[in-house]
Amino acid sequence: MDKNKRRALAELVNDLTEALHASNEELTKFFRQATCLVERYAFASELPGEICLVLDNSYIQDFKHAEGWRTEVHAGIREKKRARALRATAFLALCRFVTDWSHRQTDLGVSPVAIYEHMGRPTAESRRDVERALAEIVRVTRPCALDVAVIGFRSFGQLLHLLPLIRADEQYLRALTKKLDEENWRRDLSDGIGTRIPSGIARDAIPDDMPLQYFDPWYAGYVYRHRVERRIIEQSTHEPHAARLSTGRHGEIFARLCGIGRRGRFVGLGDLELLQICDILRQQQCQAPKVMFGQTVDRGLTEVLSLRTALRAGATVVGGSRDQQKQIDTLVRTMTTNPVAEYQARGAPMHYKAKEFRTVLFDLVAAVQRGRPPLGRLSVD
Repeated sequence: MDKNKRRALAELVNDLTEALHASNEELTKFFRQATCLVERYAFASELPGEICLVLDNSYIQDFKHAEGWRTEVHAGIREKKRARALRATAFLALCRFVTDWSHRQTDLGVSPVAIYEHMGRPTAESRRDVERALAEIVRVTRPCALDVAVIGFRSFGQLLHLLPLIRADEQYLRALTKKLDEENWRRDLSDGIGTRIPSGIARDAIPDDMPLQYFDPWYAGYVYRHRVERRIIEQSTHEPHAARLSTGRHGEIFARLCGIGRRGRFVGLGDLELLQICDILRQQQCQAPKVMFGQTVDRGLTEVLSLRTALRAGATVVGGSRDQQKQIDTLVRTMTTNPVAEYQARGAPMHYKAKEFRTVLFDLVAAVQRGRPPLGRLSVD
């Protein structure tokens, strides 16, 4: 074991024990968060190409608000800030895995919506405002020791063009959400001839051509159809089979992705963008040159992204085509072999390193929890 790898993680644990005076429960939470992030990163390594850890604004805010926690008296750190410090440190542990264990080129990704939300969703913005916001994001993420790449734009001029489009989409989606939530979705699913499926009714209710200027209408439609489906099931309690006709847990998760917050603000803007940027399944299908891997502290969004990470392989045969026999051969080969073996083989070394990381971090955290040394510095040798 390279001592430098252990030293980097020991320093993070020492930060938590000395500055934050983290409890055993908090250290366990940090361990689980860090290992979960690393295991997900190992999965991303099954796809070819460089890896971009696309940051949700929630992580950016964690780094921003956790900046001063090391200089505060631990007893005076509010619970919310302690949680931010734990999450930020767990993400730093992932970054140490990237720099010290991973063999894959990896950077951090910042998207237009993350910048828009970091700025507080302004009604107007100047080039100076945007430059200041991006500079702050680069500054607060500096402890990650990873390069920061921008996604979806190449210049401040392009970003200034996108921000009003994002704002317009936000207003449209907020109005749509409010309209759908206020509508009566009680439906008679049995008409004496057959049974109507809630997802089918929802599909007819949401247009395919949403007038969105920045967001992908397909993803927005996918989310809102599940939202309508849940409303139908919740309000059609007179139909005993309504719940069994639903898309189940899958639909429930997507239905909660967007909504209206307590203050009337649209919730889920960054979630929707991260879904369309970091859809692993689509990236696999289109053979994207770079892996866009979403990073968020939101459990619901993490679960949504997980549902779109199942790697697949398939083949079809078009009758009468000139290469029909070749298509048949490909189909047979797909059916008789492991179609994702290539991905598994590519990711195997990283999964092994993730297990090694987990063991090292477990030993460091357990040493503190057992009181060796009690709230002292961990040995790095």
